[in-house]
Amino acid sequence: MNKLFYIIILFTLCSQHKVYAQFSSYSKYSNEESVAYQVEDLSSEEIKTYNSFVNGENGLSNEIALFIINAGRAHTNLQCAPATIIDFHLKPEITEEDSIPEALGACDVFIELINTTPKVIKEITFEFEFENNGTKVYDIKTGDQYCILKFRNLKGRTNSDKYSEIRKTIFDCYHVLSFPDASYKKLFYNKKANTIRLHSCLIKYNDGTTSNKVSIFDNGYSGTDKIFNDGPLKPLLDLMKKLKEEGKI
Repeated sequence: MNKLFYIIILFTLCSQHKVYAQFSSYSKYSNEESVAYQVEDLSSEEIKTYNSFVNGENGLSNEIALFIINAGRAHTNLQCAPATIIDFHLKPEITEEDSIPEALGACDVFIELINTTPKVIKEITFEFEFENNGTKVYDIKTGDQYCILKFRNLKGRTNSDKYSEIRKTIFDCYHVLSFPDASYKKLFYNKKANTIRLHSCLIKYNDGTTSNKVSIFDNGYSGTDKIFNDGPLKPLLDLMKKLKEEGKI
């Protein structure tokens, strides 16, 4: 009985967390660095840097100094993370209210992507497939099984370790990709689709290298974790949230 119980629990967890055997997974627990809210939370080297910021010729405020250092921590997370982290979302049917007339009636797919490399993604191609409560469904116009989307020129992180450069560019690696942004799209029509799965992904970089590896963000047991807030950028965003709550930004 106990063995059966654990099998049921394991199956439930796998169903809720979108298991993709061919792709890796990334969650907030994968982050190398966490937020530092106060100077007392900093490492030895970070304290020296903090003091140079606040006591320098153009002394910075405590908040700005912590902002820059947490941007550095987010940058470290990007350096340690898989090259491409994505999350994707499905709305079963585009309506007139969505203001995408060329895709009216199609499944609405949008993707959040973090390019953790210093290279520009010249082109990335996604193939998505769909299910309805565990049963595969097909495009009602063609009978095909995939939605295909291509996007171009997606920046990554800076290749510099200088705080001044990291501060200016830290958010450049994050992209929200939707139909209007696609350089190519093969739409998918089936309003009964309620689950989306990534079938394949091909990445071409501006230096001529390619990859088919991608890491899918794990939204957590309750599904509330987000790639932007809880991914590699989390240290900086946690600090910004706290400063906003305190009315300091």
